[in-house]
Amino acid sequence: SREQLALLFCALLCMMGTRIPRWLFLIGVIEPTSAQHYCWPCAARHGVIGKFTHASSDADKCYDFFFKYLNNVVPGVINTGNGFHAFEHAQLGTVREAWDVPPNILAAELNECGTLIGDAGLGIIGGMTPEDQSLVERGLRLPTGALHECPCAVMGRAHIINGTMADVFDWGAVESAWGQAYTKKVKSQVENSAQAARKAIDSEEAAYFSTGGVFGVHSVYCPYHASGPCKLRDVERGVARAWAGNFSQGYVPLMDNNMLFWVETLGPLLDALVRDGVDFYPMVWTAPASDSGPARDVYSVLVSPCGKQLVEVAALSCGTRPRVLFHEMSVPRAIFEHWNEPSAGQPLVPLRLSRAVPASLFEDMLDFYGVGRRSSVASDLGFGRSRVLADVVDAGGARAVTIMLSPEASVHLQLWSRPEVEPIQGPSFPTLHDFEASAGSNQVNGGQPAEAQGFCESGTWTVQRYSEYILAVHETVMTPVPSAGSDDLRPPVGNIMDVFLDDHFAWDCTDPDECDMTRGGRALANFSRRTQWVYTNGLGGNWTPYSYDPAGYGIQLHWYFASEGFAPEGPIYPSCFAPYGTNGTCPRAFIQEGFDRLIV
Repeated sequence: SREQLALLFCALLCMMGTRIPRWLFLIGVIEPTSAQHYCWPCAARHGVIGKFTHASSDADKCYDFFFKYLNNVVPGVINTGNGFHAFEHAQLGTVREAWDVPPNILAAELNECGTLIGDAGLGIIGGMTPEDQSLVERGLRLPTGALHECPCAVMGRAHIINGTMADVFDWGAVESAWGQAYTKKVKSQVENSAQAARKAIDSEEAAYFSTGGVFGVHSVYCPYHASGPCKLRDVERGVARAWAGNFSQGYVPLMDNNMLFWVETLGPLLDALVRDGVDFYPMVWTAPASDSGPARDVYSVLVSPCGKQLVEVAALSCGTRPRVLFHEMSVPRAIFEHWNEPSAGQPLVPLRLSRAVPASLFEDMLDFYGVGRRSSVASDLGFGRSRVLADVVDAGGARAVTIMLSPEASVHLQLWSRPEVEPIQGPSFPTLHDFEASAGSNQVNGGQPAEAQGFCESGTWTVQRYSEYILAVHETVMTPVPSAGSDDLRPPVGNIMDVFLDDHFAWDCTDPDECDMTRGGRALANFSRRTQWVYTNGLGGNWTPYSYDPAGYGIQLHWYFASEGFAPEGPIYPSCFAPYGTNGTCPRAFIQEGFDRLIV
């Protein structure tokens, strides 16, 4: 058969050390999968947070941290795996796959670079060619072959295997609202993707693999993305200086940027962090009474896997450590109402995403997320049913608003604003000219202005400065918002995003009434948000937009439905993983590269 001949040809090419053309994997042999988490698409009627992604210059280090510590939060269970598994493929020999098999809590993403599915999707099976190696030496491409290595990025993408227990594939529950034809289309997409993935994994992984419950925890390094006058690594070091690396300065406002997870007990995690000399910030706080239980003390710990990324882990039990060792916090750091309450077999679940917001932008953030003055516009972003679970202000003026973004969004969003004193000493913040001059720079080949390097190397970062910085990068790198009266069906594709849009959460939504890409794009424009539309190659409406909220933090609309005729106009760029098909170079690899290259 054609499939058998293609497999034989693949095997022969691998034996010869030759790259396998991507087209061979698109004829039913091994298909790349798009589903990275549980609701893109699914049978949920409303939006849900499906993944949290963080830009990191050490993405693989962040990944390793998650597997060393968060894959070992169950008392008495020791996991030494790295989320991958090598197996013998009948035609291709030894290959790697994600490993969702117990007792693992986390696994690599199914299409992580270095797996069979990931490498097949990028056409890099068989190793680098001499041409590829030459591009690497010239800084126009990255090396590939090892785990996490993509042609144009280094990935550290994992998922929590049982991040949710919601039934997101109950198609009968949505058919009357969505219609038979649309429901059938979505269901077929899910089933076909799962079937294609199973062609590239072994039988044991196939027995446990499911996109129905996974929650993405991603660290990504896209070094050809611009980062303004400072390189990403300098920004990371500067932000980490705010908490003095080892948290010796106490709690500072920038620490409000974190992701919170829930476990049964903090004992194993604290034991491991102390054993390895990893710095952390322990806290205790009171969760208010709710439908899920009475008021109770909750223990949590903040720790940095790498760079400026912070992870918080919470539990009712702190193990054997006395309460006096934990910092008393005056504001609840999560609300246990309509929350992602764990069931049996869920040792690690996501609870909420937290954002540090300048006071001057706080009301704008409430507007954007549907609980402020512009709820009618926010509804077109899928936030029409958002509601405030708690709005707390402490004696020191710190305010925390916890938002449930939809009736099904059990992972919450918490916005924080704290009094800050802006620095009056030290290097000056970069000028608008510095941002404009760095719009065509990248992390590999430079291009950042010399005039700003004093701040990049030793400047003081605050929440206000961080937000101002990332907004200035967006506004000097990304395409301006379409003018009023522009065709909503033909928005500009937009310039390639900057590195700070790699800091984002995915807002997953399949409902055709609540989440239409045409209306979503218009809403982003109405909020004056610049956007890049990324082509998804046949998934749903063919596009996914990356944009940002009023404080500059990224959001990806992982939506499936688009109005008939929706087709953004402009060059279709590869994702940050992939090179141009024409010459093998990575988008934006050249300093001050033009924004009009096409992928062929």
